[in-house]
Amino acid sequence: ETYWSMANLKTFRFSAEDLIAMRQQLQRSDLDTDRRLQFEFAVGKALEDAGEYAQSFQHYAWGNRLRREMVPYRASENTARLQQAKRVYTCEFFRERTGYGEFLFYDWRRFQEGPQAGQPDPAFPLNNPAYAGAKILIVGKNFGCGSSREHAAWALTDFGFLAVVAPSFADIFFSNAGKNGMILVRLSEADVELLTHRSTTNPNHTVTISLEAQTISDDQGFSAAFEIDPFRKYCLLNGLDDIGLTLRHAAELDAFESKHNADFWFTPRTPNTLPSS
Repeated sequence: ETYWSMANLKTFRFSAEDLIAMRQQLQRSDLDTDRRLQFEFAVGKALEDAGEYAQSFQHYAWGNRLRREMVPYRASENTARLQQAKRVYTCEFFRERTGYGEFLFYDWRRFQEGPQAGQPDPAFPLNNPAYAGAKILIVGKNFGCGSSREHAAWALTDFGFLAVVAPSFADIFFSNAGKNGMILVRLSEADVELLTHRSTTNPNHTVTISLEAQTISDDQGFSAAFEIDPFRKYCLLNGLDDIGLTLRHAAELDAFESKHNADFWFTPRTPNTLPSS
């Protein structure tokens, strides 16, 4: 996931050693599909920057093929997802700057027409008092599709969710949610359907996620392991976001800034000591 993230930075360039390391990873027979996809695109980016365009686009093609297998494109499904996103991320949702949880699944949670328009719909699961205080959200595939904003993750956490379980997640949502302290668990569609059925038929159904052990289980004997990037796991276990990671080096940053100020701003410079252009 680190290589994948770096590949998305337009100004970053991989070294020759990075390219060798990534190609070695692609030779692994035990590499899961998600990681293989990320490495294919990262290697493609590295080769493109190096001017090896034919090889680069071959890796892009392999990465796109894996992506198509993971999220098959169907126009009707894509339209349905877009409509879902429009219902979730409404004008009201983006207009507010605080209390994002109130606007989570805004249109679904409320009647849209008739004398009760705008009032909570008791048929929607999150309006059921039996699920009040739930910390784990179980959803369908490609969850988060349609939003590249952090508002989606903010709404979920503000509502009280600590984790989301799904067969797959939209890429940008996946990144944003992890950086905002949310645990995302990928399971097979069959496992997700099983947990969904148990939770909807029994409001007292209990699901437990152990981030440290990377397992998810329930009170009816279900148990499964899930994958998570080691760096993301480390940040989640230690409560670190991008700012927190940076502040761990606050002393070094302050020392550098002080020296930089002394060398370049506070010390008088003569024409002979100025750097040449």
